[in-house]
Amino acid sequence: MASNALSYLKKKLETKEGNMLSAKGYEVLFDSHMITTKQQADTLTEILVDINTSSYQAGYNDGRADQAYEDGKKMGQVLKDAN
Repeated sequence: MASNALSYLKKKLETKEGNMLSAKGYEVLFDSHMITTKQQADTLTEILVDINTSSYQAGYNDGRADQAYEDGKKMGQVLKDAN
């Protein structure tokens, strides 16, 4: 049953977000017998998708803040050079 649940998890993750776990991640789940039902696979899928979304958003926001800082720095230099 565990291998069926892991196959289900893998298919679900691939259709939702691409391959979010490495082969090593699936191996760890298989060896630990942590995922044995489709309900557990569904729960883990939702958690992984949420973590992935949160990480992406945090990285995106950091990038935006860095870009705004660089733009402000350049604008300050332009204004300084204009005087």
